[in-house]
Amino acid sequence: MDATTALQRERAELDAILQSGLFDKAPRLGTFFRYICERHLEGRGDEIKEYSIAIEALGRSADFDPKKDSIVRVEAHRLRRRLEEYYRTEGANHTVSIVIPNGQYRPQFIIHPAAAESIPESARPEAFPPVSPSSARPRWAIAVVVVAAAICGLLAMRVYRRPSPAVHHP
Repeated sequence: MDATTALQRERAELDAILQSGLFDKAPRLGTFFRYICERHLEGRGDEIKEYSIAIEALGRSADFDPKKDSIVRVEAHRLRRRLEEYYRTEGANHTVSIVIPNGQYRPQFIIHPAAAESIPESARPEAFPPVSPSSARPRWAIAVVVVAAAICGLLAMRVYRRPSPAVHHP
């Protein structure tokens, strides 16, 4: 697949998500999403920084301080969750998926050519087909493991740190 075709597919996926209603009740989140994707598609991905997102997409003033205002990180977290849900439901059959990796704001457009090839041309929707949902472990499962490990650690400390009986010398 050539670069032009890939870019067209990426743009089509962006348009499909923006038209899906995913951001109807969260327009600020939609603005954030459009901003980072447009910068990427324009070849300006290096401009996607916390400060520029806050100023240009979220309407913060020029004195925005990311140490005092976590709006970009909070919105990025919300955006990641919405995209995960979208690809578990409505976007589950898309051949392109848009992912915002943790700790980053620059989107990744993942093209799944095997999925596209397995669908007959006549059965493909206009906007673009399949993507497998994220295989991330649920947060509660990770929390259970961490809590269990902490309890085991505390119990082990208690068993091995029992005070030895006091010996009195006459």
